[in-house]
Amino acid sequence: MRPEQPPVRLLLHQPTAPDGDGILLRSRLQAVGRRMGFDEVLRERCVLVAAEMLSNQIKYAGGRGFIQIWQTGPRSLDLFALDHGPGIDNLAWALQDGMSSKGTLGKGLGSIQRLASQADFFSLTAAQAPQSPWQGSVVWARFCPEGKDRQAGEADTGMHLRAYGDARENGDGIWLEQQGPVYRWLHMDALGHGPEADAVRQRVFEHLDLSLPFERVFEHLDRLLKGPRGAVLMLSELDTQAHVLQFAGVGDMSAQVLCGGTARRLELAEGVVGHLHRKLRIERVDCPLGGAVITASDGLRSGWTASLPGLARLRAPMQAFLLGNVFGRLNDDQSVFVIRW
Repeated sequence: MRPEQPPVRLLLHQPTAPDGDGILLRSRLQAVGRRMGFDEVLRERCVLVAAEMLSNQIKYAGGRGFIQIWQTGPRSLDLFALDHGPGIDNLAWALQDGMSSKGTLGKGLGSIQRLASQADFFSLTAAQAPQSPWQGSVVWARFCPEGKDRQAGEADTGMHLRAYGDARENGDGIWLEQQGPVYRWLHMDALGHGPEADAVRQRVFEHLDLSLPFERVFEHLDRLLKGPRGAVLMLSELDTQAHVLQFAGVGDMSAQVLCGGTARRLELAEGVVGHLHRKLRIERVDCPLGGAVITASDGLRSGWTASLPGLARLRAPMQAFLLGNVFGRLNDDQSVFVIRW
């Protein structure tokens, strides 16, 4: 039996109300924290950060937003808060303790930085991005008993996986493997959604061998996916030491390399794996330090990179959650993978 990939699951999506008290949010965090083996101190930190997120959304965005709880690893829990308020003109100023535009103590964002194992913040005002489909503020906070979820020098990765209708079954999937500085991942979208698409995804992951050369991996997948329901997918390999990306894909998905303020879209062959598709083309792309690679299923609407200035500077989990929530289509499975180095 192959080992399971680390779970990336949405555990709670709670819209914020102007008079919200956060009882459900607190009780769910306590329950999930106990299940994941968090001690009382770490569980209380989760609750305090969630309370700050909720308070900020009520004070500054009139309750127009939501807070999500994600399990992102066996012992890793993420809180993600997004609002549709006016945004923050000077985010660096707002992150300093004692700074508040509401006359309060102004310790909300600063306390989140101290209490969480990791945190990131982002905001867009209408003046900063008039063409963006979203303006407001987002906060991401991760909690790990060890205080960090990766070793020094490792790439920063993030995933957003959300099934249609928030069902348990998801035809989208991401399988990531690492060998030293080399990261290889398969990102797939089984046609359709629901239990049938999820069964296709599970069958692929049970028999997947990412150690093979690219052409051999696709030959194996073509045989594996023959039948009434195929899949579209992308195979990527990033060498963070040589700064080179190797990429190939088939079908209606998207991939971009962000670096130095520019975005390069990678081309996929037309067709469906397991059925008919054009000849595979393997691309090699130079990826200097400070860049990011983003792959996404068609569960995301197009135009995502150009609409969010400053996206590439964010931590990878923040990028993945932000893209999935702002550009995700509600009538399909959604998936985003981000890697920064």
